[in-house]
Amino acid sequence: MPAWPGGIELTNPDGSKIIVLAHGDKHFHYLTDSERSYIIEKDSEGFYRKATRNGKALAFNEENVSALREESLRRERVFKSPSRLAAIDDEGRTFYPTKGNDIHSLVVLLEYPDTPFSIPDPKGTIERMLNEPGYSLYGGHGSAADYFTACSEGQFTPVFDVSEIVVLPENRSWYTGKNVKDFENWGYALKYALEELDRQGMDFSRYDYDNDGIIDTVYFIYAGNGQHDTMDPTCIWPHQGNYSAEEYGEVNVDGKIFMPYACSNELTAPHRIPAGGSAPYLLMCLGFPTCIIQVMTLAVSLLRRPGALWIRDLITTEPPSRRCIAHMRNGFAIGQSL
Repeated sequence: MPAWPGGIELTNPDGSKIIVLAHGDKHFHYLTDSERSYIIEKDSEGFYRKATRNGKALAFNEENVSALREESLRRERVFKSPSRLAAIDDEGRTFYPTKGNDIHSLVVLLEYPDTPFSIPDPKGTIERMLNEPGYSLYGGHGSAADYFTACSEGQFTPVFDVSEIVVLPENRSWYTGKNVKDFENWGYALKYALEELDRQGMDFSRYDYDNDGIIDTVYFIYAGNGQHDTMDPTCIWPHQGNYSAEEYGEVNVDGKIFMPYACSNELTAPHRIPAGGSAPYLLMCLGFPTCIIQVMTLAVSLLRRPGALWIRDLITTEPPSRRCIAHMRNGFAIGQSL
């Protein structure tokens, strides 16, 4: 998920305000002033000021951004989120079913003790946003299921199974941990949620369509905002990744292993409207590599009409690994040739 493209208002310890622009994604991101003249950082006193190195303010240019990226790589451990495509057959077709109207995808709702959901009837609202034909609340132009129906010309309409809300045991800031760019405790939230749903009797075996012993798709929506449009270090940055059993402990439910997942926030900032977001991440189960999703905003999928039937060929014709797919909408471009 790329950083929010508009201005973000931040508050300094003395109450003064500053408008900044965020750049990058969950792996590497930074701030500039609203005129894109200087790089902005938080100093040791918590104030947002011009970043300095060797006593000089850092202008916003390619050389300084590259230097910051190198600093980040030296300072942070690598985030464990390798790309994972759906299993494919000898001809390059995904085993995940891409035709029909009874293909189920699991969506799990996560709530923090100190950050409950803000939208009324969270489970019902999100179910409607994902599944209801013609969904139009909050400026929407159809549901996530509508999106896939339109893109496949009626050949593929997934069903999003939305869980009951799982209340996590720790407050929001605990899950980002000290290493806020790596969300070092986030895996514990995912593990807790799935094991809690398993205790409640959820059948996870229905979500392994390619029968490889790994749950194909789990999408988490967590209460509150994301870090990408607030720069709040206590928030999780929406992302896709692979759960690390080595780091957090294996999750085995109904004989199925939990690995690939995606997640996003309940609300967008500054508009405070539901963010939605399952549609683009489900594309990874259809054979899209992760790099395509990183340059797409969730709003394109759920809050606007599709600009083109850009996944039609992926679903209905040649193997996805042999297609060149491109899409342009509202300034965001997606393309991949494999």
